[in-house]
Amino acid sequence: MTIPETNGLYPDFGPDLNVAEIGVVTGAAGPGRRLVVWLQGCAKRCPGCANGPYLPIRAARRVPVAEIAALLAATADCAGITLSGGEPLLQAAPLVPLLEMVRNRGLTTVCYTGYTQEELMGPVATGFLSLVDLLIDGEYRRELGRGGVYRPSSNQRLHFLSGRIRPADCEAVAETVMEIGGARATVTGTLPVALRRLLRDRLRERGITTGL
Repeated sequence: MTIPETNGLYPDFGPDLNVAEIGVVTGAAGPGRRLVVWLQGCAKRCPGCANGPYLPIRAARRVPVAEIAALLAATADCAGITLSGGEPLLQAAPLVPLLEMVRNRGLTTVCYTGYTQEELMGPVATGFLSLVDLLIDGEYRRELGRGGVYRPSSNQRLHFLSGRIRPADCEAVAETVMEIGGARATVTGTLPVALRRLLRDRLRERGITTGL
C-alpha cells in the first residue's frame, strides 16, 4: 500500500498541519528533550489506544509549519521533534518541509505510526521516511505485553533509519511522562488501562482535563 487512504474524508489543511496537541517531553517520546507534535486523525481504531481524542478524522487546530519551527527553536536543550497522533503518515506531505528544517538544524526526528514500514511505499512515503531518524511502527495491541523502550506492545519495532539515533541512545529512559499545568494534563507513554482510568477520574474530580 502507499500512504494510508481515508476515502477523501481527511481535511485538507496543506501546507499547514492539523494538530491535536503540542508539548515538550523528556525521555518518553524519544531520546532527550523533544518537542512532541500529536497529529489529529487516525484511520485505525486499536482497542485501548491511549490517545482516543486524537483519533477522529476531523479538523482540530490549524498550525503553520513556521509556528512549529519557532516552538522548536524556543525549546531549550531540544534534541529534536517527535511525531505522534493520531497517525502522522496521514499528513506526510505537509510534514516534509518541517522535517527538512529539523534535519538542517542538526536535530533528529522520531515518528510513531500504526502502519508497518513495509506498508509505507510510494514517493511521498519514501521522501517522508528519508527524513525520519527513528521510526516506531505497528498497531498497538493491548493483549500483548510491552516490547521494550518506546514500544507499548511487543509487535512494534524500532527502525534506526539514519544512524543519527542509535540503539544505545534508547536504553535508559522513562516509559511514561505526565505533565500537569493549570487545568490541563498530558501523558506521554502507555499506562495500564485500570490505572489510566483511575488517574483520569481523579484528575477530572479536580477540574483537570486530560486525553487519558
